[in-house]
Amino acid sequence: MGKGIFTYCKFDNDKDCPAWSIQANKIEHNKSKKTIIYDKAVLKIYDFPIFYFPKFFHPDPSVKRQSGFLAPTLIDSSNLGTGVVTPYFINLGINKDITLTPKLYYDEHPLLQAEFRQAFKDSFLIVDTSYTEGYKNSTSLKEAGSKNHFFSKLNYDFIDTDTKKSNFILNIQKVSHSTFLKVYDLSSALFEKEIDTVENSLSFNYEDDDSSLDFMMARFEKLSVLDNSRFEYLSPSMTFSRDLDYFEEYGNVNFTSNFKLRNYEVDKHTQLFVNDFSFNSLKWVNQLGFNSQLKSTVKNVNYSTKNALGFNNDKTRSELHGAIGYLGEIPMLKRTQNKKLIEYLTPKFLLRYSPNEMRDLKNNVRLTPSNIFNMDRINELDIVESGLSASIGLTYEKNTVNENNKTTNKDFSVSLGQIINEKEDKDRPTPLDQRFSDLVGEILWDPSSKIKLKYNFNLDQNYETFNYNEISSNFLYGPTTFNISFLEERENMGQQRYFKTDLDYSINDYNKLNISTKRNLLKDSAEFYNLSYQYAIDCFKAGVVFRREFYNDRDIEPEDSLMFNFSIIPLTDVNSPKFE
Repeated sequence: MGKGIFTYCKFDNDKDCPAWSIQANKIEHNKSKKTIIYDKAVLKIYDFPIFYFPKFFHPDPSVKRQSGFLAPTLIDSSNLGTGVVTPYFINLGINKDITLTPKLYYDEHPLLQAEFRQAFKDSFLIVDTSYTEGYKNSTSLKEAGSKNHFFSKLNYDFIDTDTKKSNFILNIQKVSHSTFLKVYDLSSALFEKEIDTVENSLSFNYEDDDSSLDFMMARFEKLSVLDNSRFEYLSPSMTFSRDLDYFEEYGNVNFTSNFKLRNYEVDKHTQLFVNDFSFNSLKWVNQLGFNSQLKSTVKNVNYSTKNALGFNNDKTRSELHGAIGYLGEIPMLKRTQNKKLIEYLTPKFLLRYSPNEMRDLKNNVRLTPSNIFNMDRINELDIVESGLSASIGLTYEKNTVNENNKTTNKDFSVSLGQIINEKEDKDRPTPLDQRFSDLVGEILWDPSSKIKLKYNFNLDQNYETFNYNEISSNFLYGPTTFNISFLEERENMGQQRYFKTDLDYSINDYNKLNISTKRNLLKDSAEFYNLSYQYAIDCFKAGVVFRREFYNDRDIEPEDSLMFNFSIIPLTDVNSPKFE
């Protein structure tokens, strides 16, 4: 055809111009190649010319995959300067393809990234790799030499049915320099640039209705650690679990067996073989409505260790540990006269006893209103918490219900709990080592779809100092959504204190504004500011993003950036460089 206009946008020919269009002196549709070809084409945004192409083509709407250049992107960073990204997609067949992504910098050596994908009948393979010669001018922070990464994942499903599942996963991950992915802003389907631990592993798992088997051999590398203690090896780790149906009339019995060989922090070695039986009886209710349940665990621990903290090293040891518990609840219910609200009050307690001695455990435990009523509160493979203790607490809920007594909204809830030990025991992890643990609580207020508040806390045994505070809130007022979160950790909980805000404002159906910040209150400094604006309709998106980052790590420098972007749906995305 002669002069013509091509667009995916919906518009009224008599009243509007499309959000985007390609206008050309000649438009040809090659049906055999499924390609639309343009001569002297102009890309217009709302009738304003943006790009001119002497020759231009793209696949017609019937094409799902076709080799060719993807949209180029201009880039700019404080670490590498200005450059351009020119990705190229290669369709290798119906089940495989590859994307080549060169990053060409004006002041630094280029980088080439490649991602290969292939689907098989019962498996999927993805490989992502990159290479660059590194910095042209090295400094004390900018290390000389080439840099690269290689990530690969193979996932093979042996069985995938409703009752049985079994698969094999092979992970290969290698990064030549700890900050490489962040500096070059690399990410893919296998990783994000903020990744801190890379993993080389092979794993197999099987699962059916009654049992499961997991096997893994792995090497982990923590990128933020500079010496050889960054490595950890599992060779191997195996877990077998099965629900035993011999005592179904009394309750549930589970058997779990773990075998783990671990080498960490250079010269620390542990060999563990742990067999664990756990029993949870059926609940019974007496005439007064008192719910009761018996719980127990028996753990046989066999180990041999070298230079490992908390163990009797250089000897093969066999230990038998056990614990028994009684869980009691008194559920109470109150219904309002209009029958639209139901209130629940459930006091409960767990009386727990273990006669065994336990090894000194330096790890800290974060207690919550739910896990204080677990038999395994410390969540350690080879250790059973010792001593006599009582967990006491209560839960209150106020729910809105419909005519069929189905809950439609949980308006308000409070959960509180505390552990009282017979005596102090410094071998137990903090705060379980004290006679009285922290008072832990969770408060949720959700009166409507427009307001939601959640508060988690740990208050020390003297009821004076909060060791943990976590507040999250969501407010919806007309076109505005406002989210606030606050986290504070003290003493045994850690050392964090920050404040985050996120504001979304919908100017109308097509225009949105977002502002987000994070402030480190311990350092009294901001970590980032984000300000973005977006315009979006069915076939076109455009926006501007301002970001200020204060993060600094070796050759990663803090930066301010301003970036423009627009998307011509479904053809391409265009991003401007970051203006500093």
